[in-house]
Amino acid sequence: RGLGASLVGGLGAMAASRVLRVPRPTARTGRVSWLLCFAAHVAILSKQFVPSEAAPLPMHPDAAALNPAWRIDEPGLGTWETCDTCEQCVLDPVPGGMALPTPEPGTDGKVRCKKCLGCSVILTRLQPSQPMLGKDVKIFTGASGAAVLKGVTAEKGSVFVKTWCGLAGGYRQTPRNQEIPKTCAKDGLHLREDEKSPCGDRGGIFGWSECNFAFLNALDSLALDANLSSATPRTWTETMRSFLPTGGYGAHEDNSEFPPDPSGGTKVDSVRAQFYEPAPGVSVEAFFGEGATDRVLGVARRIKHDQVVKAAVFDLLFSEQDRHGQNVFVSEDGDVVVLDNEGSFGPVNSMLLPGGQKFEIYRIGYGAVCCGNLPGGKPKNCPGKQSETSAPEVWVDYRCHIPGRFVGTNLPPGVEPFFAAG
Repeated sequence: RGLGASLVGGLGAMAASRVLRVPRPTARTGRVSWLLCFAAHVAILSKQFVPSEAAPLPMHPDAAALNPAWRIDEPGLGTWETCDTCEQCVLDPVPGGMALPTPEPGTDGKVRCKKCLGCSVILTRLQPSQPMLGKDVKIFTGASGAAVLKGVTAEKGSVFVKTWCGLAGGYRQTPRNQEIPKTCAKDGLHLREDEKSPCGDRGGIFGWSECNFAFLNALDSLALDANLSSATPRTWTETMRSFLPTGGYGAHEDNSEFPPDPSGGTKVDSVRAQFYEPAPGVSVEAFFGEGATDRVLGVARRIKHDQVVKAAVFDLLFSEQDRHGQNVFVSEDGDVVVLDNEGSFGPVNSMLLPGGQKFEIYRIGYGAVCCGNLPGGKPKNCPGKQSETSAPEVWVDYRCHIPGRFVGTNLPPGVEPFFAAG
């Protein structure tokens, strides 16, 4: 990416400024031998002066496709270190042996770059929808107010990134959400041990960092030990060197514009965040929300029974208390996974398991189950009226996906040894 042209130019300059001591051709050596000798000398010079880091680093195919092209001499090119703001992150490092490219600072002394080498992750905002089977399906960003972004790294390719604090620039997930705190004042690594607040029983708490990471990484390890890691995307913690995405919040569903995003291009200065593998498909609430159409019925028939059972066992085993239709995903091929597991180790409440509030909302209707939450409260709405039909989301009730509609001791492989080891 721009390095080849620089290298050829550099070799040309060296050839012009240095004497290549190549033997002249003679009748004995012949012209062909002389040319071979000359080529060998050039190869030696090339090996001697090519920077040691010039060879392109191995890169995941997703990253190679999304990583911006660049030239070392293009205007506006800088690095993560030298730029204060940047419009486009680049995953490639600065080639070894070269000075860090730095555009001229503005009148305020800040260096504003078009592209920046040396980012660890390219961040983009979530889109309001994504296509599936010929229709745009809504993407829910969650109600916690955490920063949730798409990302791509050189090693892992496409990822999702989530953090609850530590972002500068006034980042908000949407204009309606609260601003992400600039510092992790409860449990950040910058605090002494005696300054940190003790971690609570749950993770995913707004304004916290290390406690959230410890909770989610421990849950990931438990799922792996129980052979249930295929039921939910793998997750880990990384330190980000990046810049916040430019381009604003996007548009409302009616295509009216959101207000400007003040955080665009702000440096993400070694912020720790939780990374996730991408989940296949879209949320069942968004996809099934159109009702029992042919499109929905086609996906419902392809749902993989064993994956629903694994997801249900995951929620029961780890006591998930907030498993609703926005964090159960289904793909075109019928793959099913659960995500956003910050509600684990609470009172069990999962739409995959009958009897709980989340399940009953889809079975008999929100108005019947949560009548007190409707405008006017309990005096006006309770007791609520049951829906005449159940919502299609009840199709992920685990009993629909196992012979006899009963699990008993017929647990997914690997779960029983997990119990025995505990």
